[in-house]
Amino acid sequence: MESSLISILQSWQTYLVLAIVAFALQCLTTRFKPGLRSLPGPWLASISSLDRLWSTAKGDQMNYHLDLHRRYGPLVRIGPSHVSISDPSAIPQLYGIATSFHKSEWYSLFDIKTPSGQPGSTVFSVRDAAKHRAIKRPIAAAYSLSTLKELEPMNDTCSEIFLRKMDSKIGQDIDLGQWVHWYAFDVITSITFSNRLGMMEQERDVDHIIEAIEGRLVYNSVIGQVEGLHRFLFGNAFVSRMANKIPAIAI
Repeated sequence: MESSLISILQSWQTYLVLAIVAFALQCLTTRFKPGLRSLPGPWLASISSLDRLWSTAKGDQMNYHLDLHRRYGPLVRIGPSHVSISDPSAIPQLYGIATSFHKSEWYSLFDIKTPSGQPGSTVFSVRDAAKHRAIKRPIAAAYSLSTLKELEPMNDTCSEIFLRKMDSKIGQDIDLGQWVHWYAFDVITSITFSNRLGMMEQERDVDHIIEAIEGRLVYNSVIGQVEGLHRFLFGNAFVSRMANKIPAIAI
Protein backbone atom coordinates (compact mmCIF):
# COMPACT_ATOMS: atom_id res chain seq x y z
CA MET A 1 0.00 0.00 0.00
CA GLU A 2 2.78 2.38 0.98
CA SER A 3 4.73 1.63 -2.18
CA SER A 4 1.61 2.33 -4.28
CA LEU A 5 1.16 5.76 -2.66
CA ILE A 6 4.83 6.56 -3.24
CA SER A 7 4.48 5.50 -6.86
CA ILE A 8 1.41 7.71 -7.32
CA LEU A 9 3.14 10.69 -5.70
CA GLN A 10 6.19 10.20 -7.87
CA SER A 11 3.97 10.05 -10.95
CA TRP A 12 2.26 13.32 -10.00
CA GLN A 13 5.63 14.92 -9.31
CA THR A 14 6.80 13.84 -12.74
CA TYR A 15 3.68 15.26 -14.40
CA LEU A 16 4.09 18.50 -12.48
CA VAL A 17 7.72 18.86 -13.52
CA LEU A 18 6.82 18.11 -17.14
CA ALA A 19 4.00 20.68 -17.02
CA ILE A 20 6.35 23.32 -15.60
CA VAL A 21 8.98 22.55 -18.24
CA ALA A 22 6.36 22.69 -21.02
CA PHE A 23 5.05 26.01 -19.71
CA ALA A 24 8.56 27.44 -19.52
CA LEU A 25 9.34 26.31 -23.06
CA GLN A 26 6.09 27.83 -24.30
CA CYS A 27 6.93 31.14 -22.62
CA LEU A 28 10.43 31.15 -24.13
CA THR A 29 9.12 30.24 -27.58
CA THR A 30 6.56 33.04 -27.40
CA ARG A 31 9.03 35.54 -25.96
CA PHE A 32 11.58 34.96 -28.72
CA LYS A 33 9.12 34.64 -31.60
CA PRO A 34 10.89 35.51 -34.88
CA GLY A 35 10.16 39.03 -36.08
CA LEU A 36 8.99 40.22 -32.67
CA ARG A 37 11.77 39.28 -30.25
CA SER A 38 13.79 42.41 -31.02
CA LEU A 39 10.91 44.80 -30.32
CA PRO A 40 10.94 46.59 -26.95
CA GLY A 41 8.13 46.30 -24.43
CA PRO A 42 7.17 44.87 -21.03
CA TRP A 43 8.46 41.34 -20.48
CA LEU A 44 5.04 40.05 -19.35
CA ALA A 45 3.42 41.42 -22.51
CA SER A 46 5.80 39.38 -24.66
CA ILE A 47 4.50 36.08 -23.25
CA SER A 48 0.91 36.82 -22.22
CA SER A 49 -2.11 38.96 -23.09
CA LEU A 50 -3.04 39.35 -19.41
CA ASP A 51 -1.17 42.64 -19.17
CA ARG A 52 -3.24 44.15 -21.99
CA LEU A 53 -6.47 42.57 -20.79
CA TRP A 54 -6.04 44.07 -17.31
CA SER A 55 -5.38 47.60 -18.57
CA THR A 56 -8.44 47.34 -20.84
CA ALA A 57 -10.69 46.02 -18.07
CA LYS A 58 -9.65 49.00 -15.93
CA GLY A 59 -10.56 51.37 -18.76
CA ASP A 60 -7.00 52.67 -18.85
CA GLN A 61 -5.58 51.01 -21.97
CA MET A 62 -5.09 54.26 -23.90
CA ASN A 63 -3.06 55.95 -21.15
CA TYR A 64 -1.14 52.73 -20.49
CA HIS A 65 -0.11 52.43 -24.13
CA LEU A 66 0.89 56.10 -24.26
CA ASP A 67 3.13 55.53 -21.25
CA LEU A 68 4.67 52.49 -22.96
CA HIS A 69 5.46 54.54 -26.05
CA ARG A 70 7.09 57.23 -23.93
CA ARG A 71 9.29 54.55 -22.37
CA TYR A 72 10.03 52.34 -25.39
CA GLY A 73 9.56 54.48 -28.50
CA PRO A 74 7.27 54.34 -31.57
CA LEU A 75 7.21 50.52 -31.77
CA VAL A 76 6.15 48.59 -28.66
CA ARG A 77 5.38 44.91 -28.27
CA ILE A 78 2.17 44.89 -26.23
CA GLY A 79 1.32 41.20 -26.59
CA PRO A 80 2.68 37.86 -27.79
CA SER A 81 1.60 38.75 -31.34
CA HIS A 82 0.62 42.40 -30.90
CA VAL A 83 2.56 45.56 -31.73
CA SER A 84 1.47 49.13 -30.98
CA ILE A 85 2.68 51.78 -33.44
CA SER A 86 2.67 55.51 -32.71
CA ASP A 87 4.11 56.69 -36.03
CA PRO A 88 1.53 58.58 -38.17
CA SER A 89 3.53 57.88 -41.33
CA ALA A 90 2.70 54.17 -40.93
CA ILE A 91 -1.07 54.75 -41.31
CA PRO A 92 -1.17 54.43 -45.15
CA GLN A 93 0.94 51.27 -45.01
CA LEU A 94 -1.26 49.70 -42.33
CA TYR A 95 -4.71 50.88 -43.41
CA GLY A 96 -4.28 51.74 -47.09
CA ILE A 97 -6.42 50.07 -49.76
CA ALA A 98 -3.51 47.97 -51.03
CA THR A 99 -2.21 47.03 -47.58
CA SER A 100 -0.87 43.53 -47.02
CA PHE A 101 -1.97 43.66 -43.38
CA HIS A 102 -5.24 41.87 -42.63
CA LYS A 103 -7.72 42.37 -39.83
CA SER A 104 -7.11 40.30 -36.72
CA GLU A 105 -9.46 37.82 -35.07
CA TRP A 106 -10.60 40.65 -32.76
CA TYR A 107 -13.00 41.87 -35.46
CA SER A 108 -14.93 38.59 -35.39
CA LEU A 109 -16.39 39.67 -32.04
CA PHE A 110 -18.49 42.17 -34.02
CA ASP A 111 -20.12 39.50 -36.19
CA ILE A 112 -23.91 39.47 -36.09
CA LYS A 113 -25.97 36.46 -35.04
CA THR A 114 -27.86 34.95 -37.98
CA PRO A 115 -31.33 33.33 -37.62
CA SER A 116 -29.61 29.94 -37.53
CA GLY A 117 -27.57 31.07 -34.53
CA GLN A 118 -24.32 31.11 -36.47
CA PRO A 119 -22.13 34.23 -36.69
CA GLY A 120 -22.38 36.36 -39.83
CA SER A 121 -19.91 38.95 -41.07
CA THR A 122 -20.73 42.65 -41.42
CA VAL A 123 -18.98 45.42 -43.36
CA PHE A 124 -17.05 46.21 -40.18
CA SER A 125 -16.28 42.69 -38.96
CA VAL A 126 -15.47 40.87 -42.21
CA ARG A 127 -11.74 40.12 -42.39
CA ASP A 128 -11.37 39.06 -46.03
CA ALA A 129 -10.91 41.96 -48.49
CA ALA A 130 -12.85 40.25 -51.30
CA LYS A 131 -15.77 39.44 -48.99
CA HIS A 132 -15.71 43.02 -47.71
CA ARG A 133 -16.16 44.33 -51.26
CA ALA A 134 -18.98 41.84 -51.88
CA ILE A 135 -20.86 42.94 -48.75
CA LYS A 136 -20.26 46.64 -49.36
CA ARG A 137 -21.19 46.72 -53.06
CA PRO A 138 -25.01 46.34 -52.73
CA ILE A 139 -25.33 49.03 -50.04
CA ALA A 140 -22.64 51.52 -51.06
CA ALA A 141 -25.05 53.66 -53.09
CA ALA A 142 -27.39 54.02 -50.10
CA TYR A 143 -24.64 55.81 -48.19
CA SER A 144 -23.32 58.00 -50.98
CA LEU A 145 -23.26 61.75 -50.41
CA SER A 146 -26.04 62.38 -52.94
CA THR A 147 -28.33 59.85 -51.24
CA LEU A 148 -27.59 61.19 -47.78
CA LYS A 149 -28.50 64.69 -48.95
CA GLU A 150 -31.95 63.39 -49.88
CA LEU A 151 -32.35 62.14 -46.32
CA GLU A 152 -31.55 65.50 -44.73
CA PRO A 153 -35.24 66.27 -43.95
CA MET A 154 -35.25 63.31 -41.54
CA ASN A 155 -32.15 64.70 -39.89
CA ASP A 156 -33.72 68.16 -39.77
CA THR A 157 -36.81 66.78 -38.01
CA CYS A 158 -34.63 65.21 -35.32
CA SER A 159 -32.65 68.44 -34.97
CA GLU A 160 -35.86 70.41 -34.47
CA ILE A 161 -37.01 67.98 -31.76
CA PHE A 162 -33.61 68.25 -30.08
CA LEU A 163 -33.69 72.07 -30.10
CA ARG A 164 -37.26 72.14 -28.73
CA LYS A 165 -36.23 69.80 -25.93
CA MET A 166 -33.20 71.96 -25.13
CA ASP A 167 -35.43 75.05 -24.98
CA SER A 168 -37.77 73.26 -22.58
CA LYS A 169 -34.83 72.41 -20.30
CA ILE A 170 -33.57 75.97 -19.88
CA GLY A 171 -32.58 76.52 -16.25
CA GLN A 172 -32.38 72.78 -15.56
CA ASP A 173 -29.36 70.52 -15.17
CA ILE A 174 -29.15 68.01 -18.03
CA ASP A 175 -26.79 65.26 -19.13
CA LEU A 176 -25.84 66.60 -22.56
CA GLY A 177 -23.95 63.42 -23.44
CA GLN A 178 -27.10 61.39 -22.87
CA TRP A 179 -29.17 63.74 -25.01
CA VAL A 180 -26.65 63.58 -27.85
CA HIS A 181 -26.85 59.77 -27.66
CA TRP A 182 -30.64 59.91 -27.95
CA TYR A 183 -30.39 62.39 -30.82
CA ALA A 184 -27.87 60.20 -32.70
CA PHE A 185 -30.00 57.07 -32.36
CA ASP A 186 -33.14 58.87 -33.50
CA VAL A 187 -31.26 60.17 -36.56
CA ILE A 188 -29.76 56.77 -37.39
CA THR A 189 -33.05 54.89 -37.05
CA SER A 190 -34.87 57.56 -39.08
CA ILE A 191 -32.42 57.12 -41.95
CA THR A 192 -32.19 53.33 -41.68
CA PHE A 193 -35.81 52.40 -40.96
CA SER A 194 -37.68 55.60 -41.94
CA ASN A 195 -39.02 55.64 -38.40
CA ARG A 196 -37.15 57.04 -35.41
CA LEU A 197 -37.18 55.29 -32.05
CA GLY A 198 -38.41 58.39 -30.26
CA MET A 199 -35.73 58.48 -27.59
CA MET A 200 -35.79 62.27 -27.44
CA GLU A 201 -39.56 62.49 -27.16
CA GLN A 202 -39.65 59.82 -24.45
CA GLU A 203 -36.43 61.05 -22.86
CA ARG A 204 -35.19 57.52 -22.27
CA ASP A 205 -33.18 54.68 -23.75
CA VAL A 206 -35.99 52.93 -25.65
CA ASP A 207 -35.86 49.14 -25.20
CA HIS A 208 -32.45 49.59 -23.50
CA ILE A 209 -30.79 49.59 -26.92
CA ILE A 210 -27.95 51.94 -25.93
CA GLU A 211 -27.35 50.00 -22.72
CA ALA A 212 -27.13 46.72 -24.66
CA ILE A 213 -24.70 48.16 -27.22
CA GLU A 214 -22.48 49.69 -24.54
CA GLY A 215 -22.44 46.39 -22.65
CA ARG A 216 -21.44 44.49 -25.77
CA LEU A 217 -18.70 47.03 -26.54
CA VAL A 218 -17.23 46.53 -23.07
CA TYR A 219 -17.32 42.76 -23.57
CA ASN A 220 -15.69 43.02 -27.01
CA SER A 221 -13.01 45.39 -25.77
CA VAL A 222 -11.96 43.22 -22.84
CA ILE A 223 -12.49 39.68 -24.12
CA GLY A 224 -11.04 40.62 -27.50
CA GLN A 225 -7.64 41.15 -25.91
CA VAL A 226 -7.18 37.38 -25.57
CA GLU A 227 -7.29 35.62 -28.92
CA GLY A 228 -9.70 32.70 -28.99
CA LEU A 229 -11.36 33.43 -25.63
CA HIS A 230 -14.56 34.62 -27.32
CA ARG A 231 -15.08 31.13 -28.80
CA PHE A 232 -15.64 29.77 -25.31
CA LEU A 233 -17.98 32.58 -24.23
CA PHE A 234 -20.61 34.37 -26.34
CA GLY A 235 -18.91 33.08 -29.49
CA ASN A 236 -19.93 29.59 -28.43
CA ALA A 237 -23.35 28.59 -29.81
CA PHE A 238 -24.43 26.82 -26.60
CA VAL A 239 -23.37 29.68 -24.31
CA SER A 240 -25.03 32.19 -26.63
CA ARG A 241 -28.34 30.27 -26.55
CA MET A 242 -28.23 30.09 -22.76
CA ALA A 243 -27.48 33.82 -22.55
CA ASN A 244 -30.51 34.60 -24.72
CA LYS A 245 -32.73 33.06 -22.03
CA ILE A 246 -31.49 35.68 -19.55
CA PRO A 247 -32.74 39.15 -20.61
CA ALA A 248 -30.09 40.94 -18.56
CA ILE A 249 -27.24 39.50 -20.66
CA ALA A 250 -28.92 38.52 -23.91
CA ILE A 251 -26.93 39.74 -26.90
